Amino acid sequence: MNRWNHRERIGVGTNIGFVSLLMIFLTLCLTCFCVLALSIASKDSRLTERSLDYTQSYYQADELSQETLQKLDLGLSTIKKNTSDPSQYYTQASNFLGTLGQDARYEETDHTVTLTYSISEKSKLLQVIQINAPSEKMRYTVLSTHTISLPDDLSGQSQNLWKGN
Repeated sequence: MNRWNHRERIGVGTNIGFVSLLMIFLTLCLTCFCVLALSIASKDSRLTERSLDYTQSYYQADELSQETLQKLDLGLSTIKKNTSDPSQYYTQASNFLGTLGQDARYEETDHTVTLTYSISEKSKLLQVIQINAPSEKMRYTVLSTHTISLPDDLSGQSQNLWKGN
């Protein structure tokens, strides 16, 4: 053996260097990140579709509410022309609400009408309208228009709720 040769041959083998290990690790990392990005993009796409469907349904319900308001306005105008007695006016207005074709609940105490329009299985558009007296210039006043969320059907499930101390 040469004293100047510090390397000895141990045997023939495959040398895997640091660069090769680094490339394998980077390839695995990039593959994982690509799969994660693809799954997130897929979920975002589904969420966007659901949001689009809900928005379209909301505006269809809003359009229907505006059409109902137009019918109510025309009906109240006709009733106002034909009657002068306030009690008869409210009675005829109450009867007219049944012809609107919507789920209308009339409260005689404060002369309000609650109209409900379906947006989706879990939400509705709720509109509260007050019918003004025949002596007033405006026939009705929209008190509120808002969406409500319906509870999920939990009839077949038991719930463990904390009862307190």
